[in-house]
Amino acid sequence: MYDLPLHLDKNILMATISTHSDMHAISSEHPCLPGHFPGNPIVPGVVTLNLLFEQLQRDFPGWESVGIRKLKFLQPLLPQQRFTFEWAQIKDNGLRFKCLLAVDASVLAEGHIKLHRHRNSPG
Repeated sequence: MYDLPLHLDKNILMATISTHSDMHAISSEHPCLPGHFPGNPIVPGVVTLNLLFEQLQRDFPGWESVGIRKLKFLQPLLPQQRFTFEWAQIKDNGLRFKCLLAVDASVLAEGHIKLHRHRNSPG
């Protein structure tokens, strides 16, 4: 059980607990794959980043990304490989994350995103 102050709103509560996102996989029919690389397709990092920012909006609706402080791809992502994002705690308007392969939880990518709270969100 988490011992958290009762006055925290839902967005802050979500941000204080390490969580995993939805499961993702890039279809082998994705239009980026034939040219990256012919005969041996690898999912481009920008496709993974696009999913990361979409998931970030769903998981942290009161926050928006304003930059990337750190990003490192540690291994290639292949079509059809299932993966998820792991979020750490929001601290100093930043969010550390990992992109993990579902099969063995090995790290595909990791980084640190700069965040800004939406003006009209509570807290």
